[in-house]
Amino acid sequence: MLIIKEVFHLDIRFATPDNTSEIKNIWRYSFQDPESFTNWFFDEIYKSENTLAAYDENKPVAALQLFPKTISIEGKPYNAAYIAGVSVLPEYRSKGISGRLLVEANEIMRRQDYDIALLIP
Repeated sequence: MLIIKEVFHLDIRFATPDNTSEIKNIWRYSFQDPESFTNWFFDEIYKSENTLAAYDENKPVAALQLFPKTISIEGKPYNAAYIAGVSVLPEYRSKGISGRLLVEANEIMRRQDYDIALLIP
């Protein structure tokens, strides 16, 4: 059996404030949280500069957030990043996009000298 995957070019980059409503819609599709939680998250926690997104022709189709923190292990501080909100629009799922986002996030954290990455499922 031959399985042909859809081929498209994705641009992976940090989101901009102009994309917030589109990123919020990706979150809604993926997590189906209560609207009150989603609004709170995007009003109080979300920052576009911490959001890595995959774009198909300038349209965000997947995203994740990187939350920088300093954590202490046995009294020693470490630069850490929490990876959260990995989300993909339904029509783009099963194409390896979240994996590509995670690889790019890892490269960014490496360049920025993070010691630890923590994935929040």
